[in-house]
Amino acid sequence: MKDSVETQLKGTVGRSRSGRANLGGYLLFVFVIAGLSALLVWGVAPEVLDGQLIESDNYMRLVRVTHLVESRGWYDNSIPRSNAPYGEVLHWTRPLDVIILGATAPMLAFLPFDKALHLAAVVLPPLFLLLICIAVAWATMPLAGERFRFYAMITVLAQLGVVGYSLPGRVDHHPLLLLLFALSLGLAIRWILTPQWPRLALCTGAVLGLGLWVSPEFLVPLMLIVVTGTLVWIVEGGHWARKNLRLAIWLLAAVIMAWLLEHPPAGLSAEEYDRISAPHVLVSALVLTFWAIIVSIEGTKESEAVPRRGVRRRSSLAVLGAGAGLAALFLTYPSFFQGPTADLDPRIWLLWRDLIEEGQAWVPPSSLVDLGNLVAHLGAAVFCVPFVGWALASTRWTPHWWAWVFLGFALAAYTSLGLYMIRHVPYAEVLLVMVTVTMLSRILPKLESMRNRHVRTLGRAGVAAALITGPLFLGLTLTALGGETGMEAREASRLAADHCPIPSLVSFLSSHNLVGERPKTVVAHVDYGPKILYRTPHRVLGTLYHRNAEGILAVFAILRGTDMGQIRELIQDREVDLILVCPLHSWLYGSEMAGDATPPSLHDLLLSDRGPDWLESVSVPADVAGGFRLFRVTRGHERPGGHSESSSQTVSGDGSARLSLSGVRRVAFPLTYLSNEVQ
Repeated sequence: MKDSVETQLKGTVGRSRSGRANLGGYLLFVFVIAGLSALLVWGVAPEVLDGQLIESDNYMRLVRVTHLVESRGWYDNSIPRSNAPYGEVLHWTRPLDVIILGATAPMLAFLPFDKALHLAAVVLPPLFLLLICIAVAWATMPLAGERFRFYAMITVLAQLGVVGYSLPGRVDHHPLLLLLFALSLGLAIRWILTPQWPRLALCTGAVLGLGLWVSPEFLVPLMLIVVTGTLVWIVEGGHWARKNLRLAIWLLAAVIMAWLLEHPPAGLSAEEYDRISAPHVLVSALVLTFWAIIVSIEGTKESEAVPRRGVRRRSSLAVLGAGAGLAALFLTYPSFFQGPTADLDPRIWLLWRDLIEEGQAWVPPSSLVDLGNLVAHLGAAVFCVPFVGWALASTRWTPHWWAWVFLGFALAAYTSLGLYMIRHVPYAEVLLVMVTVTMLSRILPKLESMRNRHVRTLGRAGVAAALITGPLFLGLTLTALGGETGMEAREASRLAADHCPIPSLVSFLSSHNLVGERPKTVVAHVDYGPKILYRTPHRVLGTLYHRNAEGILAVFAILRGTDMGQIRELIQDREVDLILVCPLHSWLYGSEMAGDATPPSLHDLLLSDRGPDWLESVSVPADVAGGFRLFRVTRGHERPGGHSESSSQTVSGDGSARLSLSGVRRVAFPLTYLSNEVQ
């Protein structure tokens, strides 16, 4: 039986005969992805047609890639023109940068670098979506069979979270993580089902290490696989200790490789929790140490004569090993247990929590619209969770039972995480797709017994449509009943963009008349920072990234401030040349939020033409400015000695004044899921 399972699984990896036989189906699906992407550009992101990207993260990613090419500094994670004049260090890692450059390179034969880079940012997300669909279908094959792979690919396209992260022009690490997540699921299931296949341990460890390199968020699937492997060993014994050891060896090898590639030799001891670093190497090393000790205790003989004997002994060893490992990790890196935001500056915590839509929770839903969004994204859990329970009951103590244990753990973990934080929802959607398609593989064959061909066809189509698209359409119906439709959201976004048209304004900012002899330092809404960096040669203070706390706080201290003396001093310290304001952001920088007794903020004064005399209005054509107001710091109030060229410095702990966000209250900030941009 085990040999037949292994033979069957080997036929589903890579060299699938059905994959070759159905090449036409895959080619057709390429056109489906292209058509869907074009439809999404027209309906959701029309700004892409005007040469724009979806959100600020995408602009910042291209700024980072451009800086890599210009500086040739692989280990240089700084953005010198951000957080002026000190610079900003990003927490992102290199894998996506390399992929973007790889997509850019072929186009350099007929396009300049900047245009080729921008085009790569537009076309890469749909390509990621295609690969995610194929990877999810491949991951589902051991459970549903090859016959249902196209069902899986179609079902992925009904997942708003996955598709939303793969919009053309939304080049981000999330689609890459989703692709690696789907691959890790498929590899883990095959690793569980196959008695002995060393290459699976290599591939699984490599994908887990690569995922961890992309983002520490991949610790979740890593731990799910490690815990499942440990549980199987506790119950089954036998060869599972050595099987876990092989996986741990390749995991540590992949993590060490990523660690060495991401950090220079002098920075290998760096303690960072928002990107791969020494603490993550220690986690992998502890896993390997545990399994090396277990194998040494059990010996090299892989006896399976009585596989479930010694459960109590193995349970005790697992508890002792877990306790010792957690204690060692806590004693060495106690902040590790606070997660990737362990080093988040507490002064920006409220701002970070409320302005980043990906960080919002969906429970409890506060309106019918929230409920509709919840149903559209996670509604399939209503029928998928009972099916997982049925699968666990019907496959008990078979090889597939452990695969369902793993999927059950993963579905419970990511559904809970998705309810707590929206950014985890697409991972839950991938798992729901796998369970939904496996349900179809059990239900649809039973309909073949219907004698009437037309009834049988309608029944198959109805069941498939209900399971694949039912939660989506029910959720969209609820949001419409709650007063929000896709057309209304698009119109509101268009009106906001027309009121303060940042694309046309950045073109004006990059004009020779404004740049003059040297680039300027611009204070603007924090979400505009990456766009200004990408489109102009200027410097900015604020970008909405947690490591740039000082720059964010400086923007708030200037625009939200009411003491003109302190503001002027900070402007001089930051060497600010231009201040850009827009009425759309009065809710964030205006003083009315703090009460009637509060003096007007600088943002309020500038919008009402009552600014201080050391700021003068810059004439901007009305068709360019819209609602924007641009002001120049007059030269008579510059710091003695003029502007220094210190923008190449890096951020230091005492690089700027410590500021406060006092008076900035918690604000409700509803956004559509398809964008986490702060308008």
